[in-house]
Amino acid sequence: MPRLWRPDTFGEREARAGWTWVVPALFALNLVVTACFLGRFGVEDVTEALAFTGNFAGLMMLVAAAVALVGAVAVPALYLRSGSSYIKLFALVGTATAFVANLMLMVSTVRDGESVPYTVLWCVLAPVSAWSVVAVYRTPVDIPAPKSVGVAAAVAALVAAANFGYNQLYQPYKEMPSPEVTVVLGDPVLSPEKKAFVLPVHFTFENRSDVGMYMLGSQFWVAGRDEKTVSSARSGPVWRTDFERGWASNRWALTPSTRIITFGVWMPDFGSWLAPHETFTTTRMVQLPIGIPCDEIRVFADMACARTDRMWVESNWTRESSWGPGVKHPGWVKKGFDFLHYRTRIRENNSIAEHTREPRYLDYWWLFGDNPGYAFPDITKKSEAGRNLTDEEGHRLYSRYGLARINSGYVSRSLWDLKRQAGSRPAPSAPPP
Repeated sequence: MPRLWRPDTFGEREARAGWTWVVPALFALNLVVTACFLGRFGVEDVTEALAFTGNFAGLMMLVAAAVALVGAVAVPALYLRSGSSYIKLFALVGTATAFVANLMLMVSTVRDGESVPYTVLWCVLAPVSAWSVVAVYRTPVDIPAPKSVGVAAAVAALVAAANFGYNQLYQPYKEMPSPEVTVVLGDPVLSPEKKAFVLPVHFTFENRSDVGMYMLGSQFWVAGRDEKTVSSARSGPVWRTDFERGWASNRWALTPSTRIITFGVWMPDFGSWLAPHETFTTTRMVQLPIGIPCDEIRVFADMACARTDRMWVESNWTRESSWGPGVKHPGWVKKGFDFLHYRTRIRENNSIAEHTREPRYLDYWWLFGDNPGYAFPDITKKSEAGRNLTDEEGHRLYSRYGLARINSGYVSRSLWDLKRQAGSRPAPSAPPP
């Protein structure tokens, strides 16, 4: 029975082992499998990647898939026609391209992936690709213009490695943009009955970056601060207690108390987004009674946001509340607090991560009670909702997805000044019918 390959092509060791068509078939199968995955990932990134760099990476994968397919045809042909130098060139370029691609995919899945099948797959494909490169290179056939081929292969490998490093290593950890939330208190207006006044509060979210930003969730609260004076100076030991708690200490006033007046969301839509360098502004009216027992008004606002080039947020948000039937109260929620929990699925910004990582979900928690509540976003696996993440885990999540929670800080104004200004600015009378 005639052999389907020539022993002088791949060496006497393979011939003594009795490997006939097994070796070229294995190499060709490795190239075909590699091309199929590169083509699948490439098409998805070209059409669906969230950034231009991802589209470019997809295009590179499509080119690599085509080269690997050419190699899959050239490798068996090399065994049948060992004297063809151009066939060896095509086989060498195809196997080398497959090796570089599989090596990068193996590094990506081992470093960042969570899929065992994909990790095993590329841990097998990469060594077989390396073996095929060495085997093809050792065939006794001269390559036309070997120096030019070497330079072209080195340049192609360098471009692929640089693109891979930017998308998979540098981009997830580069510096985050700096959006800003601001709060401006407007002019108060006295009600016609002179028993209350309305304070306009203007909220602004400015996207000061070159990428789009998701506005994932917002909250604000208005609190009254009451500081009562005393007739005699307070002693030094009392000051120490204030300092230990991080409070400012006044020798002639008691430690101020803060009471929540109103709270809510200042952006009703979850998951909307803002284009680069655009601004979102809205106003909420806060009504206060004239005799409110405080001397200062404090306003606080924040926004949970994320970069649109790091993840894609689905629009089908679900919601559950602490007072809903059958809702489990997480252990980390303080006693006496209610909560609202919003959740939706997110998609990764590239096809490799989408296929090799477990599905992630965006959670937005809003907790509130007698004291000013607080809200925060989180990205977890489906089984980890409500789990306390370590600081390191939180940092990795925020770095990877561009997730951030920014706030306006406290904006304060004397209630005495507000009442004085409201008294000099009565509400307009109703228009005649």
